[in-house]
This record gives sequence, C-alpha cells and structure tokens, in this order.
Amino acid sequence: MTYETPAPGTITMFTTPWCGYCKNLKRQLDREGIPYSEVDIEQDPKAASYVESVNDGNQTVPTVIFPDGTAATNPSLGDVTKHLQTGRDQGSPANLRSAATTTKHDADLSKKLDEDAQAKDGGAEPRGSFGGR
Repeated sequence: MTYETPAPGTITMFTTPWCGYCKNLKRQLDREGIPYSEVDIEQDPKAASYVESVNDGNQTVPTVIFPDGTAATNPSLGDVTKHLQTGRDQGSPANLRSAATTTKHDADLSKKLDEDAQAKDGGAEPRGSFGGR
C-alpha cells in the first residue's frame, strides 16, 4: 500500500492523540521549524492501513513518510533531520538552515578537536589517518 508523499523538505507523520512519542516528536519538529503534516490513524482508515503495511501489520506510531517515499517508525529528530538532508530533499528553507547549522557545528567540533590534540602533543600538528607518524 502507498500513501501520498509529502512535499520536499517536509514529512507526513501518522499519530494518535494519546501517543506520547508522537507528542514529543511534534514538539521537537516545531522547535526546529521542520514542517510536517499530521494524520490521526484513528480517524483515517487509509492511513491506519498504510501504517500497518510498513510495520508488519502493527499500528505503530509515530510513523513518518519522507518526500522520497520511504517510511520510518518512531524516528528521532536526528533521524528526520539527517534523512531530509541527504540531498534528495535539500532546498527548503528549513533544510538549508539545518544543514548550515550542522556544517558549522561539525567545523567547530573539528577545530576544537585539532586544538585539543595540539595542546596534548605539545603544539605538534595533529596526526592524520593518512601518512601519520
């Protein structure tokens, strides 16, 4: 069974009103500015059937669909962000902002690790994985 895929840079999230994991993921998505459409599987039989089809017959929520048509069950915010940044869905403002933040964070972390290594080695250059000492 298939379900309509969301627009690039967004997800469709299948939920129930009582699902704590769904509420948590929605809060995180809202905080990060990642757009999503919510579908209550208790109100939409087609959605419930779709969720069962990707979860071995179980109505496990949250289940999300990505713009490339793949689905994930109970993904973390990191899982969602990473999937949206894989290149298939880049280009939306939310993804560009998130990708820029991640790239800056990675560069800052790399610089900090290099500085720590230099301090530990008495100022020597950090050793690389290729042609190291």
